[in-house]
Amino acid sequence: MALKIFNFNKIVFIGLILYNSIKIILKGDIMKKLFLAFALLCVSLFAETVKVGMDKEYPPFSYLNNGVMAGFEVDLLKEIASQTGIKIEFVPMIFDDIFNEVESGHIDVGCGAIDITPERQERFDFSIPYNRTADIYVTEATNKNLVGPSDLKGKKIGVLTAGGKQEQIARSIPDAKVIINASLANLLISVKTGRIDACIIESINAPAVLGSGYEFASSSDKMAMDTLKSFGMDSKLEIFYIDTASAMQQGMIVKKGTRSDLLNKINSAIDNLKQSGKINSMLAKYGLK
Repeated sequence: MALKIFNFNKIVFIGLILYNSIKIILKGDIMKKLFLAFALLCVSLFAETVKVGMDKEYPPFSYLNNGVMAGFEVDLLKEIASQTGIKIEFVPMIFDDIFNEVESGHIDVGCGAIDITPERQERFDFSIPYNRTADIYVTEATNKNLVGPSDLKGKKIGVLTAGGKQEQIARSIPDAKVIINASLANLLISVKTGRIDACIIESINAPAVLGSGYEFASSSDKMAMDTLKSFGMDSKLEIFYIDTASAMQQGMIVKKGTRSDLLNKINSAIDNLKQSGKINSMLAKYGLK
């Protein structure tokens, strides 16, 4: 594990020795500037380096852009590093590997729009949440008969993932016919063409519905937007209901019971960013707010 911890006593001791030695030779502002430069060098050399495993293909949260990690969570971690003095080493990987890599100690922090669930809280320690995703209900823009879940009674409802939260919600609606779709593009086309009355998807897919944020959209969202546009169906869908009650909070993970010191630093920085409103600005930058 690439982890270096400050030893302030050692830094101060070495610094004082050099300070007094150089003071004999130099005086005034030059001496102070040299000492300051040395102190900054020591901080850099002895700073804590934290390996962060990140989902490499989940824009706009985190993704590889010409071989460099980018996205909302990358910006967030850079802000945390700036506030805490830790060094961040981004380690791109697929989402499923993040959990095993944290548990094995190969990485210090896991990050990838990770939902905070009771099951995961049994395995990992979570940071305080910094984002939440809700379910959105989508229909064709001219359909003004749907204003909430109760209006979907007896309707055809499309979802993306079999066994997922959205399917469970859809099947709880009386007499609804639930249809599983293989792709977001097919799902939205089915809504637009009237094959289904509505669909329930995660708010992360809102750009595909609204036709916005193409630059930061996921590959599936881009495919959906391109497909809809090619059929002349773009900008003709509408979000008629947002289910905030089902919203999932998201946070970073560390190995259970081992990194309270690091987690405290991360939590303090996230809290500061929340209080200042900077997190909301970063979310808005990527179309997440």
